[in-house]
Amino acid sequence: MDEKGNRYRKKAPEKYSGAGRKKDTFGVNYPKILTIIGEALKNFSPQSASKICKQENQKKIERNVIVVAGVKEHYENLLAPYYSWICGGSDANFKANRAFFHEHGVRPVRSGVAVDLGAGTGFQSIPLAESGFQVIAIDLNHELLAQLKKDAKNMPIVTIQDNLVNFSKHTPSRVEIIVCMGDTLTHLDSLEEVRGLIETVHQALEQGGLFVLGFRDMTIELAELDRFIPVRSDPTKIFTCFLEFEKNHVKVHDIIYEKTNDHWNMKKSFFRKLRISEQWTKECLQKAGFRVESHGMKNGMVTLLACQR
Repeated sequence: MDEKGNRYRKKAPEKYSGAGRKKDTFGVNYPKILTIIGEALKNFSPQSASKICKQENQKKIERNVIVVAGVKEHYENLLAPYYSWICGGSDANFKANRAFFHEHGVRPVRSGVAVDLGAGTGFQSIPLAESGFQVIAIDLNHELLAQLKKDAKNMPIVTIQDNLVNFSKHTPSRVEIIVCMGDTLTHLDSLEEVRGLIETVHQALEQGGLFVLGFRDMTIELAELDRFIPVRSDPTKIFTCFLEFEKNHVKVHDIIYEKTNDHWNMKKSFFRKLRISEQWTKECLQKAGFRVESHGMKNGMVTLLACQR
């Protein structure tokens, strides 16, 4: 009731007479909005949602978020241009391998043919050629092999772009030494593939030939913050990686920050490395018919020298 005793009369709610005709105090046209939402829902489907997700993923890729898991793609999309720098520079690696081969008396005394599996930019190929070997350098990545050719100049090195497990297609019947160093072995897909490679190497080597293996033993699982590995940096580049341990592999996330025009850009990618133990590898070598003559570990890298019997 009001002050005069009259009763209030309720006003019937005003009905909408069509989309776009009723607005609230703030001028929002609710019927029109509801009509638009209704039309949008009519066109919605799981397929359209999937399309939107793919578009968003593509946008992420265009922002340098590279999602790949193959070794070949990982090197092509990320590592190849930085490979020598990440490893400490070509000159330092040439020097280290010259010393290694000299220490172990590696020089041509039979056919003089050397095969470098996973040759990269030639950290082993060039010192072997300097020692007098005719070298066949095999790698999946054309950019790394191009750098090897440039550094080798007129040295007796033939470069071949192929998967290293196919090496026997590119080699003569007599091979004196085969090297697979620099953690290349862990790039193979499975332990069965490693075992097969070892057997094929044994068949390819002439009697008394030498097989040199180098790889990182990642059978001991790292935990928590120990999985973040700072690798190398300079005023314009930072390279780090993050490890996820799986049953038979380690998922390696490589991250590169590069400074261009005072702006830091991030590139990232991942691939899987095989978890291989020193003891397992020695047993495979012996079962294949090799005699393991030398073994050692330095900074987590296993080195094995095996002679064909």
